[in-house]
Amino acid sequence: MTSPHPVRRRLAAVPAVVAMLAAGLLTAAPAHAAGEALPVVRLAKLPTLALPAAPQTAQPYFSYTTNASTLDVDDAVVTVDFGKLADIATVSFSGNCTVAGTVATCSEWLDYGQVSDGESFGSDTQMTVTALPDAQLGATGSYTVAGHSDEATIVGRTANVVVGGPALALRQPAERTGLAVGSTVAEPVRFTNKGTLPASATEVVLQASPGLDFADHYANCRYGTNGSAQAPTQVAVCRIPGPVGVGESARLATPVRLQVTSAALVTYLDVATYAPRDERYLDGVQLTPGTGKRLRLKVLEEGDTTLPAGDVSVPFTGNASNYRIATLKADNTDDFGVTGATASGGQGADTIFEFTAYSAGPATLFDRSGGEGVPLVRVTPPPGTSVVSTSANCHADAGAYLCRLDSFVVPAGATSHFSLTVHVNDAEPGAQGTVSLVYGPPGEDVYQFPYDKNSANDSAALILQ
Repeated sequence: MTSPHPVRRRLAAVPAVVAMLAAGLLTAAPAHAAGEALPVVRLAKLPTLALPAAPQTAQPYFSYTTNASTLDVDDAVVTVDFGKLADIATVSFSGNCTVAGTVATCSEWLDYGQVSDGESFGSDTQMTVTALPDAQLGATGSYTVAGHSDEATIVGRTANVVVGGPALALRQPAERTGLAVGSTVAEPVRFTNKGTLPASATEVVLQASPGLDFADHYANCRYGTNGSAQAPTQVAVCRIPGPVGVGESARLATPVRLQVTSAALVTYLDVATYAPRDERYLDGVQLTPGTGKRLRLKVLEEGDTTLPAGDVSVPFTGNASNYRIATLKADNTDDFGVTGATASGGQGADTIFEFTAYSAGPATLFDRSGGEGVPLVRVTPPPGTSVVSTSANCHADAGAYLCRLDSFVVPAGATSHFSLTVHVNDAEPGAQGTVSLVYGPPGEDVYQFPYDKNSANDSAALILQ
């Protein structure tokens, strides 16, 4: 049986880069005393929605935030007035909505409990918009979202819709291997406008992972860094004026030149192409203009520029995408190691072993799988002892314990600290356990880390005195 209260996503505030992401809905707090101010639920900015040619559809994604620390609202009603879309599109809604004329009335269950600062929440309400077959390219309309509740003040917005738009689809770049540390590599960036309107301008966002630095800084690009100071991601946002016609193929007139530093191992250049008013998810990145020459486009195949230019992209279809990743592998090494520990404890006592895993570099390990390619630490306690507790990032596995490093981005010099508390049962002084690096759970195909050429520091002892 389907639940009357669908499960929705709770979304934390997201920092900038990579990535391509989220939204949602939320609201109020428990019953309020007379005169007490109601919590405020505020609809986040709704970007202009560009409609592809029918029968393809587009969906706005509602995202709400609140000033409340606790939300418990079960009487929220959200309305969507789409009357000003009638001349250009048809609109449908999810099952929690009823439609009368050109107004949808939607029930929302907003019982979220505690709310962290910066969170946003998924909504039950889904709105699907389809351009009319005879809608004129470039025609515009709007819709208005509002809401009410006895337990919260819901603040809505009006958003715009346009028929048609560009879609700057990137070509997948080739993988590079064997790059020498200290060398400079040139990465072409090519794309085709697969949309229904020309792009009024092109914005290219480049993100170079740890181990890569931009060799050029153009006057029409802005530059900054994201991530930690030990493992920064370099960011460039370049605005190139002039229309890109429908069907037009173009490339950056100068390939992106990247310096391969001593931190490079398996590195990446993330590339995204946008129309001028598309959302870019770069909040929080401080960007500074470059001072060199201007970056331009080179047209490879001309397209149609007779239509009015658009500045919001339509959704992509099939395998087309405005986001691609170039994988660049350096000829470099990364030495991982562990330290052991000595602890004292007599019969019947508890004692703590504190040990570490570290990277001696010189490279930075950046594992985009989210941790599968980062070494694990396998810990076996000394015989005659039993484990009482471990660090939070360790868990029991096949008679031993596996511990995860602090991050899937591991720069040279990074150290992860662990502890193992054991109870001494009948252990003899000098009893030894082990700490060792492994690259996969026991019993599975173990990934052999090819960049660690030094195995002498891959294991150490836990010695009970």
